[in-house]
Amino acid sequence: MNIFVMRHGHAERRAATDAQRPLSDLGKQEVLTIAPALQNYPYLRLLVSPYVRAVQTADLVQQLLEDKRTIIHRESLDCLTPESDPQLAVDYLAQTKPADTLIVAHQPLVGCLVQWMVEGVMGAGPGYSTAAIGHLEAELAGPGLATFKGFLQP
Repeated sequence: MNIFVMRHGHAERRAATDAQRPLSDLGKQEVLTIAPALQNYPYLRLLVSPYVRAVQTADLVQQLLEDKRTIIHRESLDCLTPESDPQLAVDYLAQTKPADTLIVAHQPLVGCLVQWMVEGVMGAGPGYSTAAIGHLEAELAGPGLATFKGFLQP
């Protein structure tokens, strides 16, 4: 299965809470620039943080991919917030049927998740610019079981 780990687009700096920060105009453009890279996958399971900027990122990706006739199953997961334990996301993936998946979340989680899935080591992982997508390939979800295929940048 292909696992795409995406950081949300650039967000506004101020909101009542971190969870309420929306995408900036730049962030929306970043997402619209990078999303077409995913259109060759006929089915993507979309797993999204409940934070506003991640939801807005996923909305833009989903809108673009549905226009290209890509079928998407979407879920919001509390385990995809910035400081979440990457093992919770891996556990979720391991308990579901393997399918090409796009995860839309935040730093530091996205970097930690990639390092955990590829190297089996808990740490900061690779740095992510906004709207960047890390591409992993794995037969099964688990620590150290994925192969890093590269980064897609807007």
